[in-house]
Amino acid sequence: MQGIDIIWGDLLRLRADCICVSAGPDFLHEKGMSRAVYNKIGKQAWAGLEDLKASVGPGDVIVTPPFGFNANCLFHVIGPMWDGDGGHAENVLYATAALCFKLARERECHTMLMPLLSAGEKGFPHNVAWRTILRALLDFFEKEPEYDLEVTFVTRHPGIRRIGERELEQLTGFKFRGIKS
Repeated sequence: MQGIDIIWGDLLRLRADCICVSAGPDFLHEKGMSRAVYNKIGKQAWAGLEDLKASVGPGDVIVTPPFGFNANCLFHVIGPMWDGDGGHAENVLYATAALCFKLARERECHTMLMPLLSAGEKGFPHNVAWRTILRALLDFFEKEPEYDLEVTFVTRHPGIRRIGERELEQLTGFKFRGIKS
């Protein structure tokens, strides 16, 4: 079954085959949710990832063990910064989200948790980030109709959740109640 849900909750306490976490430039977890992820992973586990930091940038997704998360793997997602007009940054965000869904397929993950990438410290307007990521997911579903992937978007703010629901309704034409096909 393919599905989309948008919930209000704590990504760090939920369970899925893969969990996407936002990472800053150079694979750093500096603020907000990224800092909470870093704190949960722990300094020792993080130190083992030092070699990766120099070779990553916007658009990259680094797959690691779950480090205590309720998942089979973590996707550290280095989303782009908002560039003010959208063009290039939206394309990079779309490609980054599409890469997450492709990596989930390659690793045979059937459930995914994902925050609203690039909308926090990266500055994307919430509606633009939602629309871009949801388009990437709907395109993935269209290209991979036989692959079962249920993606749950997790936000810590009900207003951001409502924006996502509106964007999903506009893209699909369906009133949002969690979409599964």
